[in-house]
Amino acid sequence: MSPPDQLSSRIHIPQEIYDLIIYHAKPDLASLYTLCLVSSTFLPQAQRTLYKDLNISDDEFALCSGWLIDAKRARLLFRTLTNHNPSLCKYVRSLYHRLASHQDTIDRLYWKLFQQTLQLLTHLKRLTITCINPLPDLYAECSFHLEVFGSDRACDEPAVHEATLKHLASQKKLRSLYAWRLFREEGEKLPIWFCPDLEALTGDRKTIEGILPGRSVSRLTWIPDADEDSLTPPLRIATEFSNLRVLSLGGYYKRPCLRVVIPYLPSLEVLRLFGETREMNLLDELALISGLSNLRVFIWTAGFATSVKWLYFGNLGDKAGIEVQHKLVNDWFFKSRTLEMAYFHAHKPRLQAQAYFRWKRGEDEPTEVSYNEAVESHDVVSWYS
Repeated sequence: MSPPDQLSSRIHIPQEIYDLIIYHAKPDLASLYTLCLVSSTFLPQAQRTLYKDLNISDDEFALCSGWLIDAKRARLLFRTLTNHNPSLCKYVRSLYHRLASHQDTIDRLYWKLFQQTLQLLTHLKRLTITCINPLPDLYAECSFHLEVFGSDRACDEPAVHEATLKHLASQKKLRSLYAWRLFREEGEKLPIWFCPDLEALTGDRKTIEGILPGRSVSRLTWIPDADEDSLTPPLRIATEFSNLRVLSLGGYYKRPCLRVVIPYLPSLEVLRLFGETREMNLLDELALISGLSNLRVFIWTAGFATSVKWLYFGNLGDKAGIEVQHKLVNDWFFKSRTLEMAYFHAHKPRLQAQAYFRWKRGEDEPTEVSYNEAVESHDVVSWYS
């Protein structure tokens, strides 16, 4: 019999087996980290998986998939990527950054370190920063070519606004843009040679009216601002609205009533609606859904400040909400030849995974499904993704 060391030297395990182990360990980041330490054979694929999607947040609430990291640990991450092991930068494809505070000197040092990190992420494809950064030149010397970019409230700081526009001008491959409050004044426009191949857009009304004209955007997420006009039809962008295939409407503040926008959506296939509107009773408003002649999927999300309770399958087991939904969707299915399914937000505690009740044509009972199935599987652009 061969000695153990000689036997082990002749055993060859295909790389595909190691990759399969990494794949199954992916949901457990602690296991991935352990695999990095087990064997040099595991190391490259484990690192590639660990660093692919980074999610930095200081509110303990992950809006995006990936590795959730708080601000203190983010400093350590940035030092690892810039000083200790810059070779890891080549694995990072997606970076989501959400920090509430940034005013003091310490935070400015944090942002400088963040800037140095961005300059090394040459393979980055998706970048979202949902807060005002104190560095107007944050994107200076960055060489990545993004497919998805997100920026919050750039119009609040003139220098940041100018830097954001300069950054957009350099991103010729951009396909999806989140730009809530990009413009301060009505009538501001994004030059047509910026982001020429944009397919998905998220923003408030001023941003949408400043970017949509002349572009072939098929997926739109309209998040109204606090002082936004919700009564005027989208006449300035009527042509572009007629090309929309997917629309998400609503958010934190009052949204336009469906009665205002339905006449401009002849091609719409998927509609996600947030909360309720002050102009019309919600049940009466939802009755208008059957007027969308090409709609296949409807999604209702409770929003963040809704008083509507009947759509919840309540904590006390009250089925009144389900009964109302049943009556509503049956009416839709009877009047619409195209509608295939409808989703209603299910009430869950804040830190639990979101869920929806799915109603399908021909079925008498709803099925509870995940957020991914209800929203993302239908090409709806999530707010920060």
